[in-house]
Amino acid sequence: MIREYSSESETLLHLKPVLEKLVSSPASVPANAFTPRKDRFAMNLRQMPEDEAYSIIGGVWHPGQTTPIHDHLTWALIGVYEGEEREALFRRTDDGSNPRLAKIQQVSERLHKKGHVTALGHSGIHRVDNISLKPTLSVHVYGRDIGRAERHSYDQLQVKLAGSSPDTATSSVQRRDSSRSAAG
Repeated sequence: MIREYSSESETLLHLKPVLEKLVSSPASVPANAFTPRKDRFAMNLRQMPEDEAYSIIGGVWHPGQTTPIHDHLTWALIGVYEGEEREALFRRTDDGSNPRLAKIQQVSERLHKKGHVTALGHSGIHRVDNISLKPTLSVHVYGRDIGRAERHSYDQLQVKLAGSSPDTATSSVQRRDSSRSAAG
């Protein structure tokens, strides 16, 4: 289904309601998609075709866990399956001419509960926090292999752009060879 659409906007428009239905339905995602980590939020790879055209991740956020302000440099859909999370959205306010420095501005902050899906384009920048007293589970769909993708973390105080690679990313994708699939 993901490969049916030629543009980012078409992909997000058509896949968002599919993910909304999935994360709103009880027991629609197997429990092993949400294997927690003790040291940080967990990102469990559930599906990715051989050509790495997309990746589907099961996320687990313990109470108080947060991401840095970051981008994905690809389209993304993030659906809350259980619990709630606070998401802050940001936008770049500079012209992007300095590859080591970015000026960003927070444009919104919302609380999301079960069934909510955020759609981000390739230039989307956000931060996600679990501010509840129980774990939050989420399903993420990205427009490439997010575990190997270049992306940026933003230091809100210094507003410096820090490139990250799979070796230095603040979140890592736990890979499971059995979850790779040519379906899609």
